[in-house]
Amino acid sequence: MNMVNAPNLEKYADSLIWAVSTMTGCSFGDVTPRTLNEIILSLLTFLIGMIVLAKTFSDFASLKFLLDEEKTQKK
Repeated sequence: MNMVNAPNLEKYADSLIWAVSTMTGCSFGDVTPRTLNEIILSLLTFLIGMIVLAKTFSDFASLKFLLDEEKTQKK
């Protein structure tokens, strides 16, 4: 995609998809979204994946905290 003559919306969308895919580690560069609709769908997928992963880690951390607290109270 030639970004020199692209509209600003496409430039920002392309920059955002690069930043989010790099931040999430979900991109290897071999398959990249080309159209604005593909970029939007990819961003939504990345963001939903990040939310689900964060929620999972948070739940495990809360469970570990509660189990440790329960062991402490029994002593």
